[in-house]
Amino acid sequence: MMFRSTSCFVSLVVAPVAFASWTATLLDTPAGLDSIAGAVHGTTIVGAVIGGPYSAYRWTPSGVGTSLQPNGEYSLAFDTDGANTYGLYRSSTPSNAPEEASMWSADGTRTSLAPFGASQSTIYGVGGGRQVGQTRFSGVPRATMWSGTSSSWTDLHPIGSIDSVAYDTDGTQQVGTSIIGTDQASLWTGSYTSFVNLNPANAQSSNAYTVSNGVQYGSATFAGRARAGRWQGSAASWQDMHPAAAGTSEIFGSSGNVQVGYGDFISGYRPLVWRTGSSGYEDLMPYVPAGFSYAIADGVWTDGTVTRVVGRVGSSAPTVMRKAILWTHVVPEPSSALGCLLGLALLRSRSSRRAH
Repeated sequence: MMFRSTSCFVSLVVAPVAFASWTATLLDTPAGLDSIAGAVHGTTIVGAVIGGPYSAYRWTPSGVGTSLQPNGEYSLAFDTDGANTYGLYRSSTPSNAPEEASMWSADGTRTSLAPFGASQSTIYGVGGGRQVGQTRFSGVPRATMWSGTSSSWTDLHPIGSIDSVAYDTDGTQQVGTSIIGTDQASLWTGSYTSFVNLNPANAQSSNAYTVSNGVQYGSATFAGRARAGRWQGSAASWQDMHPAAAGTSEIFGSSGNVQVGYGDFISGYRPLVWRTGSSGYEDLMPYVPAGFSYAIADGVWTDGTVTRVVGRVGSSAPTVMRKAILWTHVVPEPSSALGCLLGLALLRSRSSRRAH
């Protein structure tokens, strides 16, 4: 991997490359409504149907969707661990009911994880048996971690911050943003005292949205432009992953060695995939169905063979439209010709050993 140094940060040489071919599936949405897919784990995709009653939604890779709140009450799903779905719920009665951090099981049963006394709470990310998000006490938004129950909540809000939120966790690390003058990318390891400010030197602001394998991803703003990048536990470790031709870029999701987000190019917002160990990124816009003019990748899951990326596609003409989408790549099996060659090589190797 090639690196180049600037006065502000270490930058990866990031250019477009072609890793693989993808298939795209528009996810089922009730007629006339928009939708966004924010996260995927295995064969479970979650997000929300918007426009009219906002409803937490769960889809299969074939695109079939199910509302998690079919009674029409306000809800949003932000992440899943494959078995459960996490987000927020607000009852329609009373009219000033608070938003509650919530967990939906596979059968759609909802459990509130709202801490006692919180005026508002939301879960944004999940991993390693932990959930993270934000709670509001005495009017102050506070980064929060849970372990599956409302009473398990842990306050991550750093001293000196007026507002904080945690977006993702791998079970050991939690990442998010704290307002300390400006937005500052934040890292925790289970408590508010473990807080690490990741804001790079000379950055105007920054946000950490996702963590995988001990690496934190998000964006930092230099000269008024957000640039995708990553950290490894400290502000000084910042590495720029911004595509050279983009105006702005950010990374929103990660799984294994794959990261996803967007780049804002002259042609508009385009969904991008980065891979650890590669100096380039892949543009998924060629796999967006006709009729859509922009797209953003929000979440990703991979087991090394199958990679699923979810997000939203949209168009501003003739009317604004947003639809949830899934992109899928499957590593192909070795071809029969390759299999024959490998078989011949193995036979020759065995014959050689017998001869000696």
